[in-house]
Amino acid sequence: MRARLTRSAFLGAAGGALLLGAATPAPAAGPPRKIMLIRHADKPSDEAGGIDSGGEASSKSLQVVGWERAGALVHFFASPSTPGIARPTAILASGPSRMVAGKLKAKSARPFETVAALAEMLGLIVNTSYASGEETALLATVLRMPGVVLVSWGHKHITPLAQAIPTTDPGAIPAAWPGARFDMVYVFDLQPDGLHYAFSQVPELLLPGDSRDPFPPAGR
Repeated sequence: MRARLTRSAFLGAAGGALLLGAATPAPAAGPPRKIMLIRHADKPSDEAGGIDSGGEASSKSLQVVGWERAGALVHFFASPSTPGIARPTAILASGPSRMVAGKLKAKSARPFETVAALAEMLGLIVNTSYASGEETALLATVLRMPGVVLVSWGHKHITPLAQAIPTTDPGAIPAAWPGARFDMVYVFDLQPDGLHYAFSQVPELLLPGDSRDPFPPAGR
C-alpha cells in the first residue's frame, strides 16, 4: 500500500526520522534554499507519437515538441533570466524503470529525458533513485541537499509533492496539475525561519502556445 504523503511526514523526513524507499540518503546538509518542481516535457498525443533518444518510436518517451522543450530548458535553467528561476545544483527525476517481483518494469522515460541535456550542460548526474509513488523518500533526500534542487516528475504525483512541503501559504498550492499543461515551474523559496517555503508559479514561456496563466490555487 502506498504511504500517504503529509506535511507531518515531510517534516519527519527532514529530521531523518522517516525514510521510505531503497535509496540511501545523502549526508545531512540541507535544507535547500530553493526547490523547483517541473512536469516532464510534452508527451505523445493522438497527433504525435513518442520518440526515444535514439530516434526510435516509444510511447514512454517525449514527442518531438517535448524534445524541443527539453532543449529550451537547458538555457532556461543553466543561464536563468526569469525571476524566481535559479541554476540547479542538483537534479532528480523519476526512474524510467525498476525491478518489480524480480522483473524489470518499464516506466515513463520522460522525466529523465526532460532534464538529461540540462544535467549534461551543468556537469551533474540526474538522481533517478526514486519512482512515482516514492515521493516521501524523494523529499527526504531533497531536504538533505544544499543549494538549488530541481525535480522532474509526472504531473499526477507533483501535487502531493508540492502539498507536503511546509509553506507559508498552503492554500496557494494548486489542487491539481492540469493534464494539458507542460509549461509551468513550481518554485519554493526557503524563508528566514529555515522551516517554511514561499510558493510561487513561474511560467516557462519557451514554446508557441505556452501560457502565462497560473494554475488555480486549492485554497481560493
